[in-house]
Amino acid sequence: MVRWLAALTLLATGVAPAAAFPARIPTGLSLPPITESILNHIYSGRPDLAISEAQQLEQQQPTHPLGYLLEAESLWWGIWCTSADFRYGMTLARHRQKLAADQTYLNLATKAYVLAEARLKQHESGEMHLYAAMADSLQARL
Repeated sequence: MVRWLAALTLLATGVAPAAAFPARIPTGLSLPPITESILNHIYSGRPDLAISEAQQLEQQQPTHPLGYLLEAESLWWGIWCTSADFRYGMTLARHRQKLAADQTYLNLATKAYVLAEARLKQHESGEMHLYAAMADSLQARL
């Protein structure tokens, strides 16, 4: 339950804003400076830039879940855009089978979850609970 509340708080604070709005970073989280750029690229339709920046973050901090979460989020929008149905001025989710290409997305979500859980075993923190909840949410989307 705590993880779901953390994920909802994340959405409410604007870390996952609509495409028309610039990314806003909530106060209280210790985020690398590149995070805002990655989010802006994700939500402005530049997944190529977002993925390369997220991978840079992963190389700089290989045991931190944030880079993997951001890369998965960028991949998600590609999945959503190719799967969604646009009719009558509305966007509707379309049901589709899991594809072999989805495995990269699922692997990133799993890696982020494992890293967050490992850090939680070392030191309990709200930040790592949030990242674990985000990883759970990424898995649940697909």
